[in-house]
Formats: sequence, structure tokens, C-alpha cells
Amino acid sequence: RISSLGIDEQSVKYVGSQGPFGDAHVAVEKYCAEIGLKQVSLRPTSLFSNINFNIGEILSESTLSTPLGSIAKVNWVSCDDIAKVAAEVLVATKWDQFGRIVDITGPAENTLGAEDMTRIISTSLTKTIQYKETDVPPVPDYAGLWNFLRK
Repeated sequence: RISSLGIDEQSVKYVGSQGPFGDAHVAVEKYCAEIGLKQVSLRPTSLFSNINFNIGEILSESTLSTPLGSIAKVNWVSCDDIAKVAAEVLVATKWDQFGRIVDITGPAENTLGAEDMTRIISTSLTKTIQYKETDVPPVPDYAGLWNFLRK
């Protein structure tokens, strides 16, 4: 099952609750274990594809607005890479590690801040894109995740 990096003490980067979404992931994993469901929890970091939510703004306003902040850096991964890890788990003929947690991160060069992302996007589009920091959403479901990423 797909979960999220850092949602509990079993993850390498646990720094505290990610809010209701992260807590829900933990509750589902715990419940599945309690009823004996054999599962492996894949926990990726932030997805490169999340930038798709900003495509309209990037193209029309030449800005990238997120609550990530100017200091935080996130390790970005591709959905294709997550799928490759999932495929390895699914086809393993002698898989005996049910209940295992697999943190999925990209290489060190994928650890980027918002300013780094705007530089890469600017280069790709051959036009300058500016980073615009926004407030962390007041909705607890999202605020917990953004505060986690900003640590």
C-alpha cells in the first residue's frame, strides 16, 4: 500500500505528526496489521508530479506558489520510481517481509527547495519563474503535512 514518508517512528525521517492525513495512514497500517492483512507499506517522499497542480500558474503568471517556504528542502521522487519498487515487491518469489515499511526517496540531487525548483523550471521553459511563498493552509488536514515538509 502507498503511504507517506515520515508518518511515524518507523520511518527514517519522523519528526512528528503530519496531521490528520498522516495519522489516517498510521491508523490504516495498524488496523491492517491487527487483522492479519499481509501488506508492505511503501512510503515515498514528495512526488514530482505534484508540480502539475501549479502548471496553469507557472505558464500564465511565471510564478510557483506553495507553502513550502524558502528554507525547506524536499526529496522529490517520480511516480515511475515508486511503481518500480512496488513491482519488485509484487513479483518477489520469496517475499517474507510482510509488515515491512519501505521508505522511497530519490537521489540526493533530487533534494530541492522551492527556489531550486523554480530555477529548474525556468531553465526548462527558457523563461524566468519566480517563487512566491504562501501561508500554510489553515485546514488541519493540509497544515500538518506542510508543517512537516517545512521542518
